Amino acid sequence: MGKEQIFVTVQNRGLIALPSGILNRFGLDKAGAQVEVIEREEEIVLRSHFGVSVDQRHGFGLSGGKR
Repeated sequence: MGKEQIFVTVQNRGLIALPSGILNRFGLDKAGAQVEVIEREEEIVLRSHFGVSVDQRHGFGLSGGKR
């Protein structure tokens, strides 16, 4: 799948609306979906973010405790 250039308008309070096709493709079409915002020198990068539940953290060794 190639890169597609899409323009969106910034609304009141800095809100932007992404096209439904992009939301669906990246799993952002459900309430509570999160997007990581990365600021680089001359650009802003939006990346879909899939959180890990507390139960899953323990299974992956991500509990945050000392080892």
